[in-house]
Amino acid sequence: MKALEAYRGFNFEDFVRAKTVAPCDFWVPNPGFIVEFDESQHFTSLRKLVLSAYPDDHPVGFSRDRWIALCEKHDAKDNDPPYRDEQRAWYDTLRDLLPPLEGLQPTVRIYASDYAWCSLDPDSSNDLRQFSDIALQGDELEEKYLALDRLENPGKRWALDEMEQGWDKA
Repeated sequence: MKALEAYRGFNFEDFVRAKTVAPCDFWVPNPGFIVEFDESQHFTSLRKLVLSAYPDDHPVGFSRDRWIALCEKHDAKDNDPPYRDEQRAWYDTLRDLLPPLEGLQPTVRIYASDYAWCSLDPDSSNDLRQFSDIALQGDELEEKYLALDRLENPGKRWALDEMEQGWDKA
């Protein structure tokens, strides 16, 4: 938190306006984890700053090194309001760090530019497998075997549901 405040001089009260975190992109109730869909505006120097400060032993459901590299590549800036980058980095950090502390699985992050996600059909087992292969390729997820089901939430069509170890992805 102090690093975010010091970076451009905004106080915590400037960029933390809500008493609760906004709804996540996707929620998977069983086994219990969040899926976040990150577009380029999430990859800022402030996000890199906080990602670099995560404890090495804290589990995340994405490749932290890749997310840091994407921050360096995009170096996005959103200054409307002026503290928006701090705000986004803070809320992304909460979604990454809090779930495991509450007994949930780590948050899975998907990079929006990895694939034309909307072209996938949630009723197609081939598309579900393709989604899993693309979205869950991070080093931290190598031992996870995941399948997809539709979300019941209108407008949100994908959810991830963990399967038994040893699922044959071929």
